[in-house]
Amino acid sequence: MILFLYGKDTYRIYQKLKEIENRYLQIHKGGLNLEKIRKEDLDFQKFWDKFCQQSIFIKKKLFILYNIFSDPLFKRKFLEKIDFLKEHKDIVIIVQTDDFSLQDELFLVLLKNSKHQKFDLLEGEKLEKWIKKEFQKYNFCITDQGLRELITRVGNDLWKMSNEIKKLVLYKTSTKKEKSKYDKTLLEIDEKDVKYLVSLDNIETDVFKTIEALAQRRKGYALSLLQKHLQKGEHPLYLLSMIAFQFRNLILIKSYTQQGGGNTFFYPDFTKIAQQLGVHPYSLKKAFQYSSYFSLEELKKIYQKIFEVDLDIKTGKLLPEEALKWLVAQI
Repeated sequence: MILFLYGKDTYRIYQKLKEIENRYLQIHKGGLNLEKIRKEDLDFQKFWDKFCQQSIFIKKKLFILYNIFSDPLFKRKFLEKIDFLKEHKDIVIIVQTDDFSLQDELFLVLLKNSKHQKFDLLEGEKLEKWIKKEFQKYNFCITDQGLRELITRVGNDLWKMSNEIKKLVLYKTSTKKEKSKYDKTLLEIDEKDVKYLVSLDNIETDVFKTIEALAQRRKGYALSLLQKHLQKGEHPLYLLSMIAFQFRNLILIKSYTQQGGGNTFFYPDFTKIAQQLGVHPYSLKKAFQYSSYFSLEELKKIYQKIFEVDLDIKTGKLLPEEALKWLVAQI
């Protein structure tokens, strides 16, 4: 069987791929028969040898081939075997996110011989439905005015949109008292929240500077950067949510590299890791830069302090601005 996933919307492609992988791994524990071959490692003979390998222990194999359109030799060999591949019980997924010609022979053949799905960048009503569905995952909803404002500020980059939705949810959750388990109503994000929290300029880059200062143990400089944010009118709770978000990314990348997931430690494939961890490649790359400054235990302790500060703010023990400055001083 051949599955063909292609298009400009890499976020939804990788979400679909993750969904397929998870279903496969639920049935085939351990993932020993799951093979991923990236553009830089394309070698048809190696792929073919593994595909044809027989074993009494192997029930069904899953191969994921990335951006094979860029390799003329691989394409030609693949086309020669396509009749065999499409009828085989093993699954071959072709993921094409790089540009290619719509007249490419492989593309035309795949349209006839595979289960295929195109992922265009979302626009209009489709984008709005996607955003609403993402909020519902967190038991949230967004007003029509808030939705329009969010799209105006973020656009249709779903990697960035996903991050902004998580930040909005984190902030809004921190400002609300804990709901009863019997309360099934959705928490609401409105236009005011979006304008307050989703900056038109790249505030994330500025917050990274604060994280960098903390990573380098320059607490005085970190506090001065924090003060600049506050003077610009940025809410302490939003800044806290941003710091929490970035330290969560640091823990993710640190855990990944320590567990042996990042074999190419000095030149990691950020797109690949981002797909697995559900983080934007840009945010992941930045987190990777600073992760070496902390041990995993340090990061977990810092994240616990962030949780405690958030709780102190919610219970009224500390004012938001004081709590934020205390947190930076403690890191």
